[in-house]
Amino acid sequence: MGLYDDDEELAAPTPTTSDEAAPPLKRTKLDDVDNLQEASNGIAYSAAAGDPSKFADKAKPASGSVSLVWSLCAKKGEREDMQDAHLVVERMLAGKNDVVRCAIFGIFDGHAGARAALHCEHHLAGLLEEKLKKAESLEIMEKALKRYFTEVYRQLDDQFLAEAKKNKPVWKDGTTATTALLLNNTIYVANIGDSRAIVARQKEDGSGAVAVPLTVDHNPTIHEERMRIQKTGASVIDGRVNGSLEVSRSIGDGHFKANGVISTPDMRKLALTDRDRFLLVACDGLWKVFSNEAAIEYVTEKLNKAKKVESVIAADSPENAAWDYVAEEMAAEAVRRKCGDNVSVIIVRLTRI
Repeated sequence: MGLYDDDEELAAPTPTTSDEAAPPLKRTKLDDVDNLQEASNGIAYSAAAGDPSKFADKAKPASGSVSLVWSLCAKKGEREDMQDAHLVVERMLAGKNDVVRCAIFGIFDGHAGARAALHCEHHLAGLLEEKLKKAESLEIMEKALKRYFTEVYRQLDDQFLAEAKKNKPVWKDGTTATTALLLNNTIYVANIGDSRAIVARQKEDGSGAVAVPLTVDHNPTIHEERMRIQKTGASVIDGRVNGSLEVSRSIGDGHFKANGVISTPDMRKLALTDRDRFLLVACDGLWKVFSNEAAIEYVTEKLNKAKKVESVIAADSPENAAWDYVAEEMAAEAVRRKCGDNVSVIIVRLTRI
């Protein structure tokens, strides 16, 4: 089931029809940041995202900058078309003082068509970088990030809704938006909807890894979300806005904006440590069949298995090939488990250099 009960009726044509259309890609006045919810130490961290006390340990901040190896895989699954879109920009703010690494990774899970998701894919990075470049220092940039992301999400929403209204019938497309910005050794995540981002952090005793959640699902059943929706006179029926829309925040969905569906993102930040292994960003097609912890275990298991896969061993870059193998296997496994949805997965290796 999609975000809409009547997805087939509302869905607009999308550019991909093959399940293999998007194989793993090769390497190719608002609060300031001090008020962001921190996954690393639990400050103002929502209980809905998990118990933060588990992560307030003795992990040392990562020394040096973070070297990136990443892979993306998207599968149509059991859907008739692919409505997800994706964003990876490995280098932003080249040459800016104090910025050693600035990269962005985004998942946009579209519904009622792919147009809103594709709009985010095509425009988010440019809008954000334009704002980041104006910051006179790294400190000023970090303090302004919550405002920047909130403004960018609002711009994307306003732009798409204006375009949607020009068409007859009016476009009804909408999308989630989960964006992870790696700025030096800190990850900032802006999120609306029910896609997720988590980081795998190795346990102190080395016995495995735990999932550090960087997002909270925006569902109409959450008290704060439901209260906002109901104040407009709308209802939450069967966990959906007016019995139809499954998320309470999105870009697009113009016919629900008067019903309390907003484009304001939640934000989390995580200071990376020497024990952080990888970042996983995925749409709800994955999370329907994987818990956070199960996803961490699956990636770890497949990474170990990749060392024995002939195509990985023979690749020009076995390490890159290993992560491609894991992303492909994970997306395929979600389809095999009958998630009934598009599946998009981005995995980013996190290590110090």
